[in-house]
Amino acid sequence: ISISSCDRKEMTTDIILFSRNRPMQTQAFIDSLIKTITGIHKIWVLMRADDDIFQDSYDYIAKCFEGIVDIEMLPDNAHGMFGNTLHVILAQPSSRYVILCVDEVMWLRPVNIVDVACLMEQMQNDVDIFQLRLGENVRQSGVKSQQVILLNLSEP
Repeated sequence: ISISSCDRKEMTTDIILFSRNRPMQTQAFIDSLIKTITGIHKIWVLMRADDDIFQDSYDYIAKCFEGIVDIEMLPDNAHGMFGNTLHVILAQPSSRYVILCVDEVMWLRPVNIVDVACLMEQMQNDVDIFQLRLGENVRQSGVKSQQVILLNLSEP
């Protein structure tokens, strides 16, 4: 599969991160993301802070990454139900593609998300979702289609 024919400027991708009372994990996720992943357009953090200490920590995180990455912290106003806020973001997307994440992940290997978006674009009639494996021990299950394409997107 060749990604050279892709209009790379059009292949923007946002990250939507879900977090509840885990500002340290959120900070580690974002820090690892900006150090290893290239091509991210914007990071949306859908967060819930059950008290002022957690809220202050999320506010601190937003200030830490200000000017480094386009990040927006969105509080959960529906007590654990991120659905309304997620719907608003997806109804008026700022990017062509979206990656949904949880704050339990740390990025370790470099990946160019523009390459992933280009692959999605080229295979738009065959692929509806793209999953990044989280570990060497993760195996596929429940594959609906007969065609499974495994790609190594890590840079050497």
